[in-house]
Parts: sequence; structure tokens; C-alpha cells
Amino acid sequence: MKILYAAFKYDYADKKRGYSYEHLNFWDTLSRMFGNNIIYFPVDETIMEYSRRKMNKRLIDIVNKEKPDILFCNLFTNEIYPKTIKYITKKTDTITVNWFSDDQWRFNNFSRYWAPFFDWVITTDPLALEKYRSIGYKSVIKSQYAANINLYKPKGGDFKYDVTFIGSPHTSRRKIIDDLIKNGINVECWGSGWKNGRISHEDALSVISQS
Repeated sequence: MKILYAAFKYDYADKKRGYSYEHLNFWDTLSRMFGNNIIYFPVDETIMEYSRRKMNKRLIDIVNKEKPDILFCNLFTNEIYPKTIKYITKKTDTITVNWFSDDQWRFNNFSRYWAPFFDWVITTDPLALEKYRSIGYKSVIKSQYAANINLYKPKGGDFKYDVTFIGSPHTSRRKIIDDLIKNGINVECWGSGWKNGRISHEDALSVISQS
């Protein structure tokens, strides 16, 4: 099996923020599993080097040349044109797949509009299965996040934190953290928007190991 992997290399397409979750978990894992049978296509890096239009053209060119069995995407917004995905889905033998990361809050304004362009989609939200069926889309795989055991390993050290959270304070996260603190639970948070700021992957491993 040959896979063409197309997703962001950097977190929010910003090189200063370091590697994206997708790169550290999806790409690293798939590359170890499939070796030379997986083709790496960093969408954000290709846009920065060429342009969004040329990136889309290059993606189609690679599909036509390499004829991968699967195109695996993790869309952030509309970086890949709908017509690009539609062409690959309808005009080539490549099976198109997209992992939708946030169907809990992005289904109504994002996923529902993009899913029909793909042969298959993956969701981590069990409630989204019925939502996809309601729009007439049936090719949905229910999955869930795990952790890349090659990169996430205990680093040792004494316990230092009672409760920790790493991630941005969007949706209800800040309220949940505030409620924990009001109830006497010691919580330390990292990520853009928290007082501790962002944290590197290596430092995150230390925090997790000492929690």
C-alpha cells in the first residue's frame, strides 16, 4: 500500500511554534509503519515555498505521477481547494481520507461542508456519526486519538504538579480550569493564552512525567 500524507508540518502553520500535533503523531507513526511506501507532502511548507495555488497543483501532480492508494489529509481550513480533493476523489483511483479533529465544535461550520469531497472521513466525536448521516454522508469511521509511543515516553523525576493541562484555552476549557481551582485543586496550564505560555514537546514530556 502506498500512502500520500498531506497535512501541516508546523503548529498552526507557524514554524516558530514547532512541529504540529499531526506531524508528531500521524506522520511520525505512519512513516515508521510504511517506510518508503508513504509520501510526505507538508501542505503549509509547500504553500510558504510556492503559493496556495501551486501547492494544489503539485498535490494533483504527485497523485497522477505516484498513484498512491490513499491520500490521507488532516484539513485545518481551506488550504486544499475543494476542487482539488474532488478531482482526486472522482478522477483518480486514489482513495481520499480526511481526519476531522474537532467535530465536537466544528461539524456545523466546517466538517459537514468538506466531508462530501472525500471518499472517507474519520471523526473522534461519537455524536458526529448521526450528524453525518443526517446530511446523507455514510462513509464515516469513528476513531480516537492515542499517543505516539515512539515520542511519548516517561522522563522520570519527582512529582511536581497535582494537575496539569497543555493546550489553548478555547471553548469551555478556561471555565473548567477555573472551576477546578475554585474547588481547591492545584492546576498548572501551558499553551498560548495561559500565563505560562507555550511549551516545547520535550518540556511537555517532563511536565506530564512530573504530574
